[in-house]
Amino acid sequence: MQWYYVDQGTQIGPKTDEEFLDLYSSGMINDQTMVWNETLTAWQSYGSVHNDSNELPSVNQSHRKRYAGFWIRFAAHLIDSIVTSIVTIPLNMVLQITFPQAISDKTYVPILVGIYLMMFIIPAVYFIWMNGKYGATLGKMAVGIKIVTPEGLPIHYGLAAGRYLAQIISSLILYIGYIMAGFDEEKRTLHDRICNTRVVYK
Repeated sequence: MQWYYVDQGTQIGPKTDEEFLDLYSSGMINDQTMVWNETLTAWQSYGSVHNDSNELPSVNQSHRKRYAGFWIRFAAHLIDSIVTSIVTIPLNMVLQITFPQAISDKTYVPILVGIYLMMFIIPAVYFIWMNGKYGATLGKMAVGIKIVTPEGLPIHYGLAAGRYLAQIISSLILYIGYIMAGFDEEKRTLHDRICNTRVVYK
């Protein structure tokens, strides 16, 4: 079915059902957006059409069928580990050199502390910025998945930050928090449960 919608007074379309769902998921279309197709006698808001008709695609139903499972997420995490290691491995090498010096010479201690902080801050900035801006890291982009809210909407920076901290918890308990995705109906990890997020195919 071909759909049309209004954005800032301009009619846009036609859009397929799948394209329409992607627009809603990205926030370009919301419940107040005026939409139309050949089955409607007049332009109506997305919210009213969705409530009155079963023909309009359901974002929730779409994403429920497209949850990303454990192994595809593992592949994404592996790629992200390679990306962040480009910076963290050299820092770790400097750390190994600096640590013995810091024991005998206290002037090296601030350098040691700075390196430790950088090794934590750089991955944090990478994951929070990428997920907050794009809903996906480079690893997730590479395998075609993204993080969304239960409604299928993009996450914001605050939620991305909270999710990153929750990932640390998933790692500390022997990665059981990650393994949970293999047994959950919606493929949720522990950090997905804590932050109420989902990982779906694009």
